Amino acid sequence: MRRTPTITTYSTRGGSGKTLLSVNLAQWFAEVKSKKTVIIDADIEAPSIDKIFKTGEESRESNRTWVHYLDNYFEKIDDAILPTTHENLFMIVSPPPEIGKRFLATKKSEWWSMALKRSIVAQKRLLGELGFDWIIFDNQSGLSMNSVNHMALADKSLLVLRPANYGVDATLEFLQEMVAILQTRIQSRRDYFVWNQVPKPQNEKEQALLEGFLKKWDQFFIDRGVRPTVRIPYVHSLAIELLNMEAGIFAHIPEFYQRIEKIGEILLSSES
Repeated sequence: MRRTPTITTYSTRGGSGKTLLSVNLAQWFAEVKSKKTVIIDADIEAPSIDKIFKTGEESRESNRTWVHYLDNYFEKIDDAILPTTHENLFMIVSPPPEIGKRFLATKKSEWWSMALKRSIVAQKRLLGELGFDWIIFDNQSGLSMNSVNHMALADKSLLVLRPANYGVDATLEFLQEMVAILQTRIQSRRDYFVWNQVPKPQNEKEQALLEGFLKKWDQFFIDRGVRPTVRIPYVHSLAIELLNMEAGIFAHIPEFYQRIEKIGEILLSSES
């Protein structure tokens, strides 16, 4: 059986724009590239996918979520898959954050080992019998048993960063402890990073400061086997539009959409 491409998007801190990139990549794969795609809300502490994508079903059982599947509430992942109103795009959601936080606080390491096995079974089912072309996990921010499990499932990861020292420093432990191990586990694994919400310098001094910062960290990530993709600038019109956001590819905002296309093409080319 073929290994279905599985992407995990993650960040070490909240507010990086990880989910925005996840949903736009998922919709780009589904609608632009006609790939049968499922996006899974693995951000148990702050789930939001079901607030972004509308489902094609009038109602659903509240206990048919990714969390309930991991907890062995039902047997087959099929029961958690929801169609969206977008062609070729499906989603698996997680319950409200207060449930997720309580859930995370009560689970021990043995349970997470079982959850990883359940996740692998779901991955094989989605990628094999159900015929999905891509799985995208919108992972939990930070380092936890939950985020590590979902990193381990992926053969591609996308680290989403904002250019700020306090945010980037938090990636050091994760990269040093995890990425090398994961790359050893899956020989074909590819890890990438993207700079998001990059400010626009107003003068040469600011330009030099920004470039010095980005080049320093670019080399740091490259030296550790994490490959660069693009830099996404801070776009005022996008920030305003998100105040009243309905999910969709922001094709009318070229500064953002062109970068989504570029990231998608990089991920596609790594399959060849």
